[in-house]
Amino acid sequence: MKPVSASILMAIVFGCMVAFGADRATATAPDKDGLDNLIHSLQYGESSGSTAQDDPSAETISDSSQDTFAFSDVTVPHAHLTWQLSDAQCMEILNKADIKTHPPAFATPFVKTPLLLDSDIEGVIIDSKWPQKQMRRVMDCRLIVSLIQLARRARQAGVVKIEYYSTWRPITVASDCPDGVRGLRCRQTFERAQAGKLPSQHSRATAIDMRWFTFEDGSVVDVLEHYEMNFHEPPCDDHPITREGQFLQQLACDLHGDRVFNVMLTPNADRDHVNHFHFDITPNVTWYILR
Repeated sequence: MKPVSASILMAIVFGCMVAFGADRATATAPDKDGLDNLIHSLQYGESSGSTAQDDPSAETISDSSQDTFAFSDVTVPHAHLTWQLSDAQCMEILNKADIKTHPPAFATPFVKTPLLLDSDIEGVIIDSKWPQKQMRRVMDCRLIVSLIQLARRARQAGVVKIEYYSTWRPITVASDCPDGVRGLRCRQTFERAQAGKLPSQHSRATAIDMRWFTFEDGSVVDVLEHYEMNFHEPPCDDHPITREGQFLQQLACDLHGDRVFNVMLTPNADRDHVNHFHFDITPNVTWYILR
């Protein structure tokens, strides 16, 4: 295995100076009564949290099946450490994983390091269901880093393609807002975004809403059709009976354990998520939520 570069190690070690314990990673999450409000705020309003800290003993994701699928030897940090990566460190990880990207030719306000994917990730194609709509495909570099572990988990199960609704949801700049009441709301949203109060992690292109998983044999697992919902119950306590339902539950629960996304919402979360998984990186928090 190739040695990890000093710059990546420095980024990981810097974020790991205070022990946080992976088994206790949700200790600072909101209490049960406030969780529904948090889910709504993560989708439609600004989230908040404490300074990122983690357990040095669990700083990267190990993968025992790398030889089987010839996965890259890059390490995937926990989500709050991924958020702290500089542009250079983030791009170095993508280069080591042989992930090809290019910057979009259009403006992407409020996205730190906007990129468009030009290659698979660890043998899995991850793309919009409507690839011709380029804005749907913009991802911050840090989201792509987290997708490395998603691709590994999915590929181990036989997935070769993942299709999503969207990643980036742009905020209209004030100069492009229409007249009237709609325009006033549009300008107010832009002003709040300028103050750091972005509507959701989609506005940063650090979130992905995925629905379709295509396997080597051509079969497709559809979150809307195959996820066995149990509203408002912890997904990992469910007992799906179909192969498709078991795959979807296992993928979500494994990735929650990997800590590569701060927020993971399944159809169990609420009516807004019955047809997709929402996974995101939330800035400056130390909690990890699966609903």
